[in-house]
Amino acid sequence: MEVHPDGTVRLAKVRYTSCPTGNEDWMLQASSLKLDTDAQQGVAHQVVMRFKDVPIFYTPYIAFPLGDSRQSGLLFPSFGHSGSNGYQLEVPYYFNLAPNYDMT
Repeated sequence: MEVHPDGTVRLAKVRYTSCPTGNEDWMLQASSLKLDTDAQQGVAHQVVMRFKDVPIFYTPYIAFPLGDSRQSGLLFPSFGHSGSNGYQLEVPYYFNLAPNYDMT
């Protein structure tokens, strides 16, 4: 972990989950993470989402807002299956149109 005077924090080999200790059903892992508190922007590289230690999603780059700010971009995909519709993949896109409204 590196904390810089310009308001940035850099981390390497990051692991994140909100699961209780010892029960890490899901986890995000990144090779590097940069948090820029001045720009209110986070950037991660080589991100893998795991469920029960099985990789289910990968992206080489992801940017996200810090705090209450919003930004347009892809949201996490969802997968499903039903007897009548078969397999489904949804990849929603979030449009930040204005401070008081948006669209998905």
